[in-house]
Amino acid sequence: MDHYATLGIEKTASKDDIKKAYRKNALKHHPDTGGDEAKFKECTEAYEILSNDEKKQFYDMYGDNPNPNMGGMGDPFAHMRNRMRKRGTVPQRGSHLRIVVDSTLEESVKDDVTRTISYKRKVRCKTCNNTGLKPDHKRTECSTCKGSGQFVKRTVSENFVRQEISVCPVCHGIGQSIADEDKCDDCKGTGCITEEKEVTVTLPVWRDPNFFNQIHGISLQGQGNCGVNGGPNGDLHVVINISEHDFFKTKDEHILVYVPITFNQAIFGDSIEIPTINQNIVTVEIPKRTEHGDFVKKSKYGRLNSNGEKGDMYIIFNIDIPEDLPEEFEIALKKIEELWPEVDNKNILDYIERIQKNKDTSENV
Repeated sequence: MDHYATLGIEKTASKDDIKKAYRKNALKHHPDTGGDEAKFKECTEAYEILSNDEKKQFYDMYGDNPNPNMGGMGDPFAHMRNRMRKRGTVPQRGSHLRIVVDSTLEESVKDDVTRTISYKRKVRCKTCNNTGLKPDHKRTECSTCKGSGQFVKRTVSENFVRQEISVCPVCHGIGQSIADEDKCDDCKGTGCITEEKEVTVTLPVWRDPNFFNQIHGISLQGQGNCGVNGGPNGDLHVVINISEHDFFKTKDEHILVYVPITFNQAIFGDSIEIPTINQNIVTVEIPKRTEHGDFVKKSKYGRLNSNGEKGDMYIIFNIDIPEDLPEEFEIALKKIEELWPEVDNKNILDYIERIQKNKDTSENV
């Protein structure tokens, strides 16, 4: 059947043109006004297909009979699909859910950190027992695939016609659909309703060397949205995002701590207290005559690597020079500079002198 011809329109007709043509033909062929009931049904079917974008696209691609047998071989899936249609269902797995949980570097090295997560998910509708139907109501044949649950895509080449069987995009292989008047009042035909859910999870110890802002987590089977038509539930994926720390940095399994120290501490040394990633306090000795960038290592104060071995903590000293120095301080520093041993920078001065000579030679050429 040519639905366009039934309504008397071209394939390029707009939605408004399709609607006007249907009203005109429906009025002409309506049985209550003495019209032909068979033609009225044909017009109604044509309008149902052409007024729906998805069905219209499907019809334009595959025509009115999307399910011919494959070269006389028959349909190898017919028996299975008939069994499904007898039950009126095709089990479908529920969709997965994804929740992002923020965590800290300190928490990521512990094995006893928990989170209670609240989220919404779809659960089976008890009113219709996940069928989507009102009591004593039934599904009707899918008008797109004519109850077959599949369609065939044809590819015509020079010497043969290739056919590919796919699942019907409208009924998803069931071969049946639920009319609005037959849908369950609670779930509106979906078979599922929304509920609030709480679940407590233990955050895993994270051992990836590329630590910060990494996506990792855990999957809770069956805690996602409910399946349809008796299908299994989806999963809940808890994604753990470890934010960058203000104080600690990481390099592989090692922890780096940058500690500002004063000029006096660098010269004369000192004892200071430093927090660890495990939230303990350790005492660190600043050696005398410490230079900017020098470090002290604390063994086994890092985090676990993939082999279960603990890394180290490196305390790196940065000599802090204030931006605004009091005048008295500047005077004292100048006096210290007079007493300070002369810095041996002869190699640098010699190199500068060679560069200058080369420039002078080039300019005179």
